[in-house]
Amino acid sequence: VSDTYFLYPEHLYRLASEIDPAADTFRQWLEWAENCTSHWKHADAVATAWHAAIPDDTRPLLFLMKSAENRKALKKALGYLDTAEQIDNLNPDVRKARLRLLVAAAVRHLKQNKTQLAQKDITAREDLPQSREGDRPALGVALKSVCAMIDKDESEWVRWRRELTKLLEYPLAAQVVLQGLS
Repeated sequence: VSDTYFLYPEHLYRLASEIDPAADTFRQWLEWAENCTSHWKHADAVATAWHAAIPDDTRPLLFLMKSAENRKALKKALGYLDTAEQIDNLNPDVRKARLRLLVAAAVRHLKQNKTQLAQKDITAREDLPQSREGDRPALGVALKSVCAMIDKDESEWVRWRRELTKLLEYPLAAQVVLQGLS
Protein backbone atom coordinates (compact mmCIF):
# COMPACT_ATOMS: atom_id res chain seq x y z
CA VAL A 1 0.00 0.00 0.00
CA SER A 2 2.84 2.42 0.80
CA ASP A 3 4.10 2.58 -2.79
CA THR A 4 0.56 2.94 -4.20
CA TYR A 5 -0.66 5.60 -1.73
CA PHE A 6 -1.35 7.95 -4.65
CA LEU A 7 -4.22 5.70 -5.72
CA TYR A 8 -6.18 6.55 -2.56
CA PRO A 9 -7.54 10.12 -2.49
CA GLU A 10 -8.37 9.79 1.21
CA HIS A 11 -4.67 9.26 2.01
CA LEU A 12 -3.62 12.11 -0.27
CA TYR A 13 -6.07 14.55 1.27
CA ARG A 14 -5.05 13.53 4.78
CA LEU A 15 -1.37 13.95 3.89
CA ALA A 16 -2.00 17.33 2.24
CA SER A 17 -3.92 18.57 5.29
CA GLU A 18 -1.11 17.46 7.59
CA ILE A 19 1.53 19.18 5.45
CA ASP A 20 -0.48 22.39 4.99
CA PRO A 21 -3.58 22.61 7.16
CA ALA A 22 -5.27 25.24 4.99
CA ALA A 23 -9.03 25.80 4.87
CA ASP A 24 -9.06 25.29 1.11
CA THR A 25 -7.41 21.87 1.45
CA PHE A 26 -10.02 20.79 3.99
CA ARG A 27 -12.83 22.26 1.88
CA GLN A 28 -11.71 20.18 -1.12
CA TRP A 29 -11.29 17.07 1.02
CA LEU A 30 -14.75 17.56 2.52
CA GLU A 31 -16.28 18.03 -0.93
CA TRP A 32 -14.59 14.81 -2.08
CA ALA A 33 -15.78 12.93 1.03
CA GLU A 34 -19.36 14.09 0.49
CA ASN A 35 -19.41 13.10 -3.17
CA CYS A 36 -17.26 9.97 -3.21
CA THR A 37 -17.87 8.16 0.06
CA SER A 38 -21.02 6.31 0.95
CA HIS A 39 -21.43 7.18 4.62
CA TRP A 40 -21.90 10.50 6.41
CA LYS A 41 -19.30 9.51 9.02
CA HIS A 42 -16.46 10.00 6.52
CA ALA A 43 -17.46 13.59 5.75
CA ASP A 44 -18.05 14.31 9.44
CA ALA A 45 -14.56 12.99 10.24
CA VAL A 46 -13.08 15.41 7.69
CA ALA A 47 -15.06 18.32 9.14
CA THR A 48 -13.93 17.35 12.64
CA ALA A 49 -10.29 17.26 11.49
CA TRP A 50 -10.79 20.66 9.84
CA HIS A 51 -12.18 22.13 13.04
CA ALA A 52 -9.30 20.66 15.06
CA ALA A 53 -6.72 22.13 12.66
CA ILE A 54 -8.41 25.54 12.24
CA PRO A 55 -10.58 26.06 15.34
CA ASP A 56 -11.72 29.60 14.51
CA ASP A 57 -13.30 28.65 11.16
CA THR A 58 -17.07 28.22 11.43
CA ARG A 59 -17.47 26.32 8.14
CA PRO A 60 -16.66 22.85 9.52
CA LEU A 61 -18.96 23.47 12.49
CA LEU A 62 -21.78 24.54 10.19
CA PHE A 63 -21.22 21.39 8.13
CA LEU A 64 -21.29 19.20 11.25
CA MET A 65 -24.40 21.02 12.47
CA LYS A 66 -26.22 20.44 9.18
CA SER A 67 -25.09 16.81 9.11
CA ALA A 68 -26.45 16.25 12.62
CA GLU A 69 -29.66 18.08 11.72
CA ASN A 70 -30.14 15.84 8.67
CA ARG A 71 -29.87 12.81 10.95
CA LYS A 72 -32.39 14.41 13.37
CA ALA A 73 -29.69 14.71 16.04
CA LEU A 74 -30.93 18.17 17.02
CA LYS A 75 -29.21 18.32 20.41
CA LYS A 76 -25.87 17.59 18.77
CA ALA A 77 -26.61 20.14 16.02
CA LEU A 78 -27.36 22.79 18.64
CA GLY A 79 -24.04 21.95 20.34
CA TYR A 80 -22.13 22.60 17.11
CA LEU A 81 -24.14 25.78 16.66
CA ASP A 82 -23.23 26.97 20.17
CA THR A 83 -19.55 26.58 19.32
CA ALA A 84 -19.99 28.37 15.96
CA GLU A 85 -21.78 31.25 17.72
CA GLN A 86 -18.85 31.63 20.12
CA ILE A 87 -16.52 31.95 17.12
CA ASP A 88 -18.61 34.21 14.86
CA ASN A 89 -22.01 35.30 16.15
CA LEU A 90 -22.44 37.75 13.25
CA ASN A 91 -22.14 35.12 10.52
CA PRO A 92 -25.54 35.10 8.75
CA ASP A 93 -25.50 31.30 8.36
CA VAL A 94 -24.92 30.93 12.10
CA ARG A 95 -27.74 33.37 12.92
CA LYS A 96 -30.25 31.65 10.61
CA ALA A 97 -29.42 28.21 11.95
CA ARG A 98 -30.49 28.91 15.55
CA LEU A 99 -33.99 29.87 14.41
CA ARG A 100 -34.31 26.83 12.15
CA LEU A 101 -33.05 24.36 14.78
CA LEU A 102 -35.34 25.71 17.49
CA VAL A 103 -38.35 25.32 15.20
CA ALA A 104 -37.25 21.77 14.33
CA ALA A 105 -36.86 20.96 18.04
CA ALA A 106 -40.30 22.42 18.82
CA VAL A 107 -41.93 20.41 16.02
CA ARG A 108 -40.21 17.23 17.22
CA HIS A 109 -41.44 17.82 20.75
CA LEU A 110 -44.96 18.47 19.48
CA LYS A 111 -44.89 15.19 17.52
CA GLN A 112 -43.93 13.48 20.79
CA ASN A 113 -46.74 15.31 22.64
CA LYS A 114 -44.13 16.96 24.89
CA THR A 115 -45.73 20.39 24.97
CA GLN A 116 -43.71 21.68 27.94
CA LEU A 117 -40.47 21.09 26.03
CA ALA A 118 -42.00 22.57 22.88
CA GLN A 119 -42.99 25.69 24.86
CA LYS A 120 -39.35 26.10 25.96
CA ASP A 121 -38.21 25.85 22.33
CA ILE A 122 -40.87 28.35 21.25
CA THR A 123 -39.85 30.79 23.99
CA ALA A 124 -36.16 30.46 23.06
CA ARG A 125 -37.09 31.09 19.41
CA GLU A 126 -39.11 34.18 20.33
CA ASP A 127 -36.09 35.59 22.18
CA LEU A 128 -34.19 35.79 18.90
CA PRO A 129 -34.41 39.17 17.13
CA GLN A 130 -34.88 37.54 13.72
CA SER A 131 -38.02 35.76 14.97
CA ARG A 132 -39.81 39.11 14.91
CA GLU A 133 -39.15 39.77 11.21
CA GLY A 134 -41.86 39.51 8.56
CA ASP A 135 -44.37 36.69 9.09
CA ARG A 136 -42.12 34.84 11.55
CA PRO A 137 -44.14 35.85 14.63
CA ALA A 138 -47.07 33.95 13.12
CA LEU A 139 -45.11 30.69 13.26
CA GLY A 140 -44.56 31.08 17.00
CA VAL A 141 -48.26 31.72 17.52
CA ALA A 142 -49.15 28.72 15.35
CA LEU A 143 -46.82 26.50 17.38
CA LYS A 144 -48.45 27.73 20.60
CA SER A 145 -51.84 26.95 19.09
CA VAL A 146 -50.76 23.38 18.37
CA CYS A 147 -49.50 23.08 21.97
CA ALA A 148 -52.94 24.15 23.22
CA MET A 149 -54.61 21.69 20.85
CA ILE A 150 -52.43 18.81 22.11
CA ASP A 151 -53.06 19.83 25.73
CA LYS A 152 -56.82 20.03 24.93
CA ASP A 153 -56.91 23.58 26.31
CA GLU A 154 -59.84 24.97 24.32
CA SER A 155 -59.60 28.57 25.58
CA GLU A 156 -55.87 28.82 24.78
CA TRP A 157 -56.38 27.19 21.40
CA VAL A 158 -59.09 29.75 20.51
CA ARG A 159 -56.90 32.58 21.80
CA TRP A 160 -53.87 31.57 19.74
CA ARG A 161 -55.98 30.86 16.67
CA ARG A 162 -57.49 34.36 16.91
CA GLU A 163 -54.01 35.85 17.30
CA LEU A 164 -52.77 33.91 14.27
CA THR A 165 -55.70 35.09 12.16
CA LYS A 166 -54.95 38.67 13.23
CA LEU A 167 -51.26 38.34 12.34
CA LEU A 168 -51.90 36.72 8.95
CA GLU A 169 -54.96 38.93 8.26
CA TYR A 170 -56.94 36.08 6.72
CA PRO A 171 -58.77 33.25 8.48
CA LEU A 172 -58.04 30.90 5.58
CA ALA A 173 -54.30 31.59 5.84
CA ALA A 174 -54.41 30.81 9.56
CA GLN A 175 -56.32 27.59 8.87
CA VAL A 176 -53.77 26.50 6.25
CA VAL A 177 -50.85 27.13 8.61
CA LEU A 178 -52.52 25.25 11.45
CA GLN A 179 -53.50 22.38 9.16
CA GLY A 180 -49.91 22.14 7.95
CA LEU A 181 -48.54 22.02 11.48
CA SER A 182 -51.06 19.58 12.82
